[in-house]
Amino acid sequence: MSANEKENMPHSGTTDGVVKPETESEGATRTAVQDQAVDGGREAEAGYPAGAASAPINDEPPAVAKATLQAGVSNTPLSSLQKTNVCIDYLKVRFNGIFHAEKPSFEEWEPLIRAFRVDPKQFVMDKGMSGYERSYRFGESMIVMAGGEFTKNSLGEETFLIELKGSGCRQFEDDVRLEIGVKPKEETDFAIHDAWRDLLLTIKDYEGQCTRLDIPTDDFTGMVPFEELQEKIRDKCFSSRLRAFSIEENPDDEDDADNPPVSIRTSKNKGWTATIGTRKECQLCIYNKLAERLNHRDSGALNCSSWIRYEVRYYHGSAITALGLLTEAYEDPDPLAVPKFIVGCLASIIDVKEKKRSKANMNAAATWTKWHDFIKEAADVSIVAAKRTQSTIESHARWLDEDVSKCLAKVCGVMPDDALSLLMYLLKRGLEKIEGEDLFIMNAYLKAKGQQPYEDIGAFKKAMSESIGTLPDPSDEVKKLIETEVEKLGAAKYIKQDE
Repeated sequence: MSANEKENMPHSGTTDGVVKPETESEGATRTAVQDQAVDGGREAEAGYPAGAASAPINDEPPAVAKATLQAGVSNTPLSSLQKTNVCIDYLKVRFNGIFHAEKPSFEEWEPLIRAFRVDPKQFVMDKGMSGYERSYRFGESMIVMAGGEFTKNSLGEETFLIELKGSGCRQFEDDVRLEIGVKPKEETDFAIHDAWRDLLLTIKDYEGQCTRLDIPTDDFTGMVPFEELQEKIRDKCFSSRLRAFSIEENPDDEDDADNPPVSIRTSKNKGWTATIGTRKECQLCIYNKLAERLNHRDSGALNCSSWIRYEVRYYHGSAITALGLLTEAYEDPDPLAVPKFIVGCLASIIDVKEKKRSKANMNAAATWTKWHDFIKEAADVSIVAAKRTQSTIESHARWLDEDVSKCLAKVCGVMPDDALSLLMYLLKRGLEKIEGEDLFIMNAYLKAKGQQPYEDIGAFKKAMSESIGTLPDPSDEVKKLIETEVEKLGAAKYIKQDE
């Protein structure tokens, strides 16, 4: 993204720099009209009577009568899953650069912060976390962590981390509702969908690297009875590409490749959570969301009798890949692209089986009919962890030795008298192409060797000029070979004649 493009991005706030939270007297609470826009919109979408005192604030299930095919991510069912909801429930992204919200230089990042629908001028600064030396809280739920020696990337650049937890994701959607006012559900869904799409594209423009992405699928249908699902998971009657750590209920049970282990946790309030996989790449958490909500809310506020959450969590390289594919789904004009992708991620991770046969390969067992009916419209999605590779001076040297040296020898072989001129030309061209990232690579090597790094590109070019002098222009033969479009003279032209 160019500087002009960033400056021209839409702004969500105009308040000048105040580095403290608002008090109630300063207008921290919303007006009655604003509350009606948010809460009324939620109630209309979720099927709660307007003005209901106990309408859920987060993760509300849509009513049966209201469930229709929509394009938004929040409350967006597939056509055959009339009460199935998909959403983004956790987003953590790392960016390269220096982040100081309290300094004038912060203007570079203001469009990015506005994309999260918070005012970049309104924040609370606090101590750091996750290895960062300071943190900033924007709005109610968005946190930015920045600074510190141990959080720099491999090129020596500072980084910062933006975290949006579940409450932050719902707040993001509430801000959309507040902006558009009370609208029909379909119009609200499209507005929320577009807001998420714009945010993900802004993250892409700023070259953000996702480190965690949670994309749950909520089943309100009862199509997969919870008690039966519990039994299937407990008996390991499923196949999964993920590996986990233990079965707490059966510590002596042996693990094997065809029966991946699963961690199961229960609680007194009938809550139940099964976790498959680890935080190294991907996890699937299956839990009784209804029990969790009933433990925190009046049971009369929920208009569903079943609520199972299947939460797919991607980490590190897998999160980078998953967010890229999710962004593509948001750009897809198909209104079902996003829910199909999210449910497809679930389908790719676990396949619940009809029966478990002793010593049988679970992959070959038939899929449980109820599970098949639940996910049948979503194709499996393959998430391959993105390989994080960083260029270094050492890797460049190996590449020159292994790949470039032979090619260079062949080119010099056809013009031995001009070999030195060719080498000087290539070095001169290389010096013209050096950019900031290249300087970081060189400085990282120099620092590792205990040598003085370059202050800037100008200092680097000056040092090179003093070392090797002024490079001559290439010879006519080198110019002709590289710069002029001439007839191909390689072996391909003469191959038939030789045969």
